[in-house]
Amino acid sequence: MVDEVVEESVSEIDQLEIIPDNVFIQEYRAMEVEGFGEVIKYVMWTYNWTHPNYPGTTLSSGFTSRLDEPDADNFLNLDDVTEDILKRWVLERETNSLDYVKGHIMEQFPIEYEIQQTTVYTFV
Repeated sequence: MVDEVVEESVSEIDQLEIIPDNVFIQEYRAMEVEGFGEVIKYVMWTYNWTHPNYPGTTLSSGFTSRLDEPDADNFLNLDDVTEDILKRWVLERETNSLDYVKGHIMEQFPIEYEIQQTTVYTFV
């Protein structure tokens, strides 16, 4: 008897990896907090989804993240915050939100990919 090799297939949704380079910070908002100075409170950002089965297709999701109150032990001055730090903060905070959106995004990939294969016409 020959043993059959069973190849495990990875579902399309599992191929939607969260990649920090796909986070784009649009803006962030700060306000004065006594004892800390200017503190970032909100970050507006987008996540650009890509999928290996749909080359050249990108779908975007927009988010607004409210950051935690400042912590004296881990506080960074506004001038010391970089784009990479903001990306890390929003990804740490919004992993569940991104996971929640994945299903809807995966439904949209085949549609958007097909749309991109068509010719655009408009009335002038």
